[in-house]
Amino acid sequence: MVSPAFGWRFAFGIGALLGLSILLLRQSVPESPRWLMLRGQEDEAGRIIGGIERAVREREGDLKKPEGSIKIAVRDHTPLGDVWKTMIRDQPRRSVLGLILMIGQSLPL
Repeated sequence: MVSPAFGWRFAFGIGALLGLSILLLRQSVPESPRWLMLRGQEDEAGRIIGGIERAVREREGDLKKPEGSIKIAVRDHTPLGDVWKTMIRDQPRRSVLGLILMIGQSLPL
């Protein structure tokens, strides 16, 4: 059994190990192709999508033809006005749910 005088140190150590494991895991997960395209890194996004398509093709056969396309504008940040419009106009129910969850976790029980 661990002495109470040292128990809190072990808790901090476990937190540090979890943080390091997340950093190591992050190295093996590729960046989102959409995020890469928004940042002007189309070649890297194309390589990631190509790898995904090859894996799906090997497992399930030929892919369907794309039904359409999307247009992505390259920018270095998302303006707060766009975030606000999306929250209020496009996703009001999700915004209310997020607000309720944040308020709920901040209130003492």
